[in-house]
Amino acid sequence: MSRRVPEFALVTGGFLALTVLGVGVAFTGDLVRSALTAVVVGYPFGLYAVSHSEDPTEVLPPRYVLPAAAVAGASLLVAAVPGATERLAGRLLYALFVALVVALPPAAYAVSYGRLRPLPPRATAAGGAVVGATLLVAGPLAGDAVIGAADALLVFLAGVGYADVHGVGATRRTRRLLVLAGGVFSLALVGVGLVVGSTTTLLPWVVAAITAALGPSLHYALSVEQGRRGQNFFNRRS
Repeated sequence: MSRRVPEFALVTGGFLALTVLGVGVAFTGDLVRSALTAVVVGYPFGLYAVSHSEDPTEVLPPRYVLPAAAVAGASLLVAAVPGATERLAGRLLYALFVALVVALPPAAYAVSYGRLRPLPPRATAAGGAVVGATLLVAGPLAGDAVIGAADALLVFLAGVGYADVHGVGATRRTRRLLVLAGGVFSLALVGVGLVVGSTTTLLPWVVAAITAALGPSLHYALSVEQGRRGQNFFNRRS
């Protein structure tokens, strides 16, 4: 009986998520927020099922999960954009946030458990860092620093984590340099905030600066090797 608990958790989570999604769309007509609520309800059950199953790939084949995650994320990205044209930049940041929250967890599972490599790892890590830095600047300029910071953090960690999963992540020395670079970039963001605004409008840039320092530091903490096999948070399934 206990051997079926992970699968039962997965079924329960899927049922609850679909119920929340259906009820949310039916009563509010808001697909995007309903989908976000659904994944908040359903994903913890999926995480439990994956972490407690002897071989979750039998129930959730990674080669199917990855394209499904991509389709779901892209669909919600498109669905979340429409709105007031004067808030287009902010809505784009929000749409990206929705897509990342929905798509990244199943994509991370597929890459980690299925050893899938849809993109070159090193280029993905570098691209994630560049895109993340761009989002940190775009957030305050678009008037939505918190969402921009969340997008940046998710994109950066996804990129470097993807490289770590495939065994080509940054060395310890490089990770330390990234932490230093994050600190320098955070100071630069505060400086930009002072130039383009004033002390009264500095808070959005401070949010971006904190995230710039947090991202590399968080990656360093998660990528510290532990145990005899030198595994870390990202490559422990290797």
